[in-house]
Amino acid sequence: MTKTLSWIFSHLAIATMGLLLGIFIWQSAPVWKHEGWGYVLEKKWYFRQHEFGALPMVYGTLVVSFIALVLAVPVAGEQRSSFQNTCPPPPHGGKGPDRTPRRRSWSHLWSAWHPAAARLGV
Repeated sequence: MTKTLSWIFSHLAIATMGLLLGIFIWQSAPVWKHEGWGYVLEKKWYFRQHEFGALPMVYGTLVVSFIALVLAVPVAGEQRSSFQNTCPPPPHGGKGPDRTPRRRSWSHLWSAWHPAAARLGV
């Protein structure tokens, strides 16, 4: 049952992506007819003369994305190390004494975070 549902939803996702790609190509056809590859490679953008080149916008998108990554990666690394220090891995690699996987309770995190939880014994 799980394999069947996984197969169905995987193919549904692929079909949805294909449909969206088809819609985008169909909707952008007038631009490609008017500008051709110049739309992607040209630097000019003159709205009144209907001359459009997307290179400055593509460049701007890449630069802003790079700056966002430069700022976000150290923060994510700090959050990861903080989480690992707060939540050490369970003993036996997450398995019980009989080496079967076991569920881990997160109540110790709740009681450490919420001041009233310690009084209530949660």
